Amino acid sequence: ITGGAFYSNTHIKEVDIPAGVSSVCDRAFMNCSKLTSVNLPESLVMLGKESFARCKALKSVTVPKSVELMGESVFYGCNSLESAKIEASVNVPKGTFANCSSLSYAKIPQNITSIGDSAFFNCSALTDLSLSDTVAYIGSNALSGAESLTVSCLKTSYAYEYCTENNINALQCGDANLDGKVNIRDATYIQKHVASIVKMTDTEILRAETNFDGKINVRDATYIQKLLAGML
Repeated sequence: ITGGAFYSNTHIKEVDIPAGVSSVCDRAFMNCSKLTSVNLPESLVMLGKESFARCKALKSVTVPKSVELMGESVFYGCNSLESAKIEASVNVPKGTFANCSSLSYAKIPQNITSIGDSAFFNCSALTDLSLSDTVAYIGSNALSGAESLTVSCLKTSYAYEYCTENNINALQCGDANLDGKVNIRDATYIQKHVASIVKMTDTEILRAETNFDGKINVRDATYIQKLLAGML
């Protein structure tokens, strides 16, 4: 899809990009003010700069695993965006979700190494973010303006150190029941979820994950048990 193909189109409400499309180029859907939903195919390799920026009605988005390249500010100013999932093992570029003031839930993949400048700037509704120990760089103002944010991460990680230095609430990952502590109750809660006795919410899953493999399973519960036993 060529650059600026649907720039400032005020009629498009839904976009279902077909399988086989490999790229959405710069500003392709920028300023599509009535766009509420978009489906990105597993064939997609590139999301260009500001490709969905200022789509002010967009509610949620999932970036598929196939994406290898994301430009800057892809979802900048999507102020109705409530949830975002990046399944691709791609670093989060500068300004990706800046000024997404309704964004409360964001899931990013295990193997990313950096979060660019202002990536989540002014995401005032963002309460939970999970960062793995592969993250080695968090840019300037990347999390500024997210006053209620809790970052779930390993206490031995760069992300935990960054949060501590920048007065951002950081919590050892594994807090499955969202009580602000990691203890045996969390391990039990995870086991109940795995056994389909309870169904965890997206936020509970985000905080519960300890090995950042994108799944909640017995390994996460085992990690917590080892942590409490002083084996980690």
